[in-house]
Amino acid sequence: MSGHSKWSKIRHKKGIKDAKRGKLFSKMAQQITIAARDGGGDPDANFSLRLLVDKAKSASMPADNIKRAIDRGIGKGEGGQLENALYEAYGPGKASMIVEAVTDNKNRTVAELRKLFSDSGGNLAESGSVSWNFDQRGLVIVESAKLKKSDKYGEPDIHVPEDPEETMLQLIEIPGVVDVDTIDYEEEDSAEERVHLQLITQAQDLISVRDQVHNLGYIVKDAELTWIPRSYKEVSPESREKLHNFLERLDEVEDVHNIWMDVKLD
Repeated sequence: MSGHSKWSKIRHKKGIKDAKRGKLFSKMAQQITIAARDGGGDPDANFSLRLLVDKAKSASMPADNIKRAIDRGIGKGEGGQLENALYEAYGPGKASMIVEAVTDNKNRTVAELRKLFSDSGGNLAESGSVSWNFDQRGLVIVESAKLKKSDKYGEPDIHVPEDPEETMLQLIEIPGVVDVDTIDYEEEDSAEERVHLQLITQAQDLISVRDQVHNLGYIVKDAELTWIPRSYKEVSPESREKLHNFLERLDEVEDVHNIWMDVKLD
């Protein structure tokens, strides 16, 4: 039940460590809007939306911002139509990358990305020239704990830890799960050290696996599609340094939400 635990360090995921909170809220709002558009605006009936709303609340995103993002997704708000877009590219050291963006103007986004990659010595690539080395998989992040509802008004629910080994043995039996392993997962809203597991699934089984984990009573922290390289390449220390710096600049692009690549940056 191992073999993919390191890949999470390859994926330069957006999250609560964004330097500028305003940009963080903007990215979260875009994701919430798309989730509401695709699955409806009721978090109780739209599990993906509920996960995103919970993330936004934990990052102290104002409730009004969350509501506006949901309203936009269900057609009540203003603004252009948001779209998901995937771009294939080569970065410093010829690192192969897949970049996921959420944008209301693809021409603007592709122009910004093309300039950024060009300035770094890389380039945007033709469709298929990079993705052939990646497999799309589902990723479910699970806390090895179950949530016990508080019986006192105003008090938070209690996280009841479960034995990680027993949790892994139970979750690996879920149809569609390819791999289970422990993962480093930081939570800004918790000072406690909690054990988290990552489940890799077949892409088409992501929703089913997520729901089954949830129905077993475990705390699902995240669930999404991801890209895992079939093979990795080594780069020189100089290229590794350039790659680190480039990823920081790429992070600053407001439309960029996720980046996957075939170079390990342990």
